[in-house]
Amino acid sequence: RGFKNALRRELQPLNLDRIQHFINTGRLDPSKPITLREIYRSNLVRFTDGVSLLARGSHVLSTPITIEVSRASEAAIKCVEALGGRVVCVYHNKLALRALLHPQKFAVLPKSAMPMTAKLRRMYSDPVRRGFLAPEISKEYTPTSFNFERVERAEA
Repeated sequence: RGFKNALRRELQPLNLDRIQHFINTGRLDPSKPITLREIYRSNLVRFTDGVSLLARGSHVLSTPITIEVSRASEAAIKCVEALGGRVVCVYHNKLALRALLHPQKFAVLPKSAMPMTAKLRRMYSDPVRRGFLAPEISKEYTPTSFNFERVERAEA
């Protein structure tokens, strides 16, 4: 009954104290950008649509990190950047997220789609929310998890 929003995305919460715990135990490498693929592979969070970075346990975080997530709270952004790290919010549709997490299932990796709705485009273009489309962010940092063009997968 009722209306079912086909574009609804259910983001899983990820707290800063959990990230620090995984760094301390050696399951995440803070010297490399932490993308959704590393989050998925380390079993930090199980997700289908994306991850939202939250600031719970911000007093525990002591390592500067570069992290790419679907969304981030203002408090989490402030805490990570206070330590000299970087937060970038990157959009992934279902197909691009599947290609990011399981690239071996694709003969040709698909090009990542831009945000579909005007609301999402505004959000990912906002420098305050650290959106990857914001000119200030895109000049300094190119997301490693966003595929800007179709790429032939190299057979190793």
